[in-house]
Amino acid sequence: MAGIDFRKVLITLVALMLGLVLSVRAQIIVLPFEDLSKGLNGVDLEVARAVADYLAGEGFQVIYPEQVIPELARLRVKSPGWIDQVVARELLRKFRARFILLGTVLEKDPREPLLGLSVRILETSTFKLVWAGTVSFTGKDWHPLLGLGRVTFQDFLRRSCERLFAGLKEELGVQAVPPPVVAVDEILLRPRSVRGGEKVECAIRMRISGPPPDRMLVDLGGRKVPLIKEGIYYLAFWRAPEEEGRYPVNLVLEWKTGWHLEKRFFLATYRVDNTPPAIDLRVYRVRETPEAPAFRNYVELRPVLERPDRIVRWAVQILPEKGNGPIINQEGMGNLPRRIIWRGTDASGRKLPEGVYRVRFKVWDEAGNEAWKETKLIYVGSPPAVQVEAVRDGDRVRISFRIARHLVPLRSWTLELRDGNGRLIKELRGRGPVARELILDRVPKGLRYSLRLRDVLGNRMIVRNRKIVPVVLQAKKEGEEQENRAKAQKWVTEF
Repeated sequence: MAGIDFRKVLITLVALMLGLVLSVRAQIIVLPFEDLSKGLNGVDLEVARAVADYLAGEGFQVIYPEQVIPELARLRVKSPGWIDQVVARELLRKFRARFILLGTVLEKDPREPLLGLSVRILETSTFKLVWAGTVSFTGKDWHPLLGLGRVTFQDFLRRSCERLFAGLKEELGVQAVPPPVVAVDEILLRPRSVRGGEKVECAIRMRISGPPPDRMLVDLGGRKVPLIKEGIYYLAFWRAPEEEGRYPVNLVLEWKTGWHLEKRFFLATYRVDNTPPAIDLRVYRVRETPEAPAFRNYVELRPVLERPDRIVRWAVQILPEKGNGPIINQEGMGNLPRRIIWRGTDASGRKLPEGVYRVRFKVWDEAGNEAWKETKLIYVGSPPAVQVEAVRDGDRVRISFRIARHLVPLRSWTLELRDGNGRLIKELRGRGPVARELILDRVPKGLRYSLRLRDVLGNRMIVRNRKIVPVVLQAKKEGEEQENRAKAQKWVTEF
């Protein structure tokens, strides 16, 4: 069969198959609507776009008005409400669509609301009218159920499209391709709370029925980040803004060819937090002293947040007054402990020396902000040291009475001197450390003393009728005696 150009035949077959596919997919070119409410040359893109969205939702492949406008300008079409066969053929060549939709806004007032539409559909290749419809709605024609709510202009647009295009697929004799369906199965966003400028990660697992989108991204409130496919997940990474606040994360899928469709899904929110927690450490079972709270048996510590915050980690440390190495270091996860009991021991349970210690409590919130509170505590588990000494020098006796300095104030002390018959010779009282010397001109028989002492924590000492045995000084030279007296006086004064 000489003379047959098989290359041309192949091209023709491909073109026929392409035309068949296009006819099955039922593409419709939606032109900008003519708006008579604005005058003879009025144009309405809002209503035309709403009609295109409705048809796309019904499964038609739609060429949106914004895509058509450059081609209409090239063809010098002045009124979108009317086109000729030449324009139709040019649109067919450009967009390969089977139908053209022309629309006219007869009346429109969003305030009433009021809407009147006239729509015509032409077959692109034959330029024949294949479908037409008119609809009109006013606020008096449509009342919400039970009179609740308010009918908006968007409600009118939706209701008008539903009435206009009811049964359109059957009348055109085409089978519309359903739009893609998306199901989001899993969302991983971390961290949910972050400091400004730090990295945020998002992983999405989803199923898409239909053609894959042309663009996949996450919308962070104006800022868009593309998704990267890795395994079964789609990943996105970005830096959190510096300003504190809660920010939404939305999934956006775009189909530019065929549907001109965008699907948007709300995924989650994350919070930018640059403020450290406000922590207070309250102390119970103590006695307030001028230097610091003091305790004898145990102290109760209660960490409290001064404002609501989500704590993920905490630590408590017991440190000496001077030095950085902790004696006790214990950490925990999650919520703050209700209370902490410390009995003046180290990590192994052994009693620590009496003294001043520091308790430091640290917390970390979800964003990693750290805060700590420290308080001083005085641990005292015994009364102060007391010394009573007596020295006999001839017929006289010198009694020295000392109460050492104490970590906490003394509530009271009493010293009584009595002879062997129980008669009171001398009584001393006081509230603080003391170094006193008493001289008795004669030495009573059976000299005894009683001592009662108590500090503000309740540590006390009670001594009853303890015998005093004076130390007898041997006769010495006058110079040595004066030297000994001077040393004794110096000892008493320095204490």
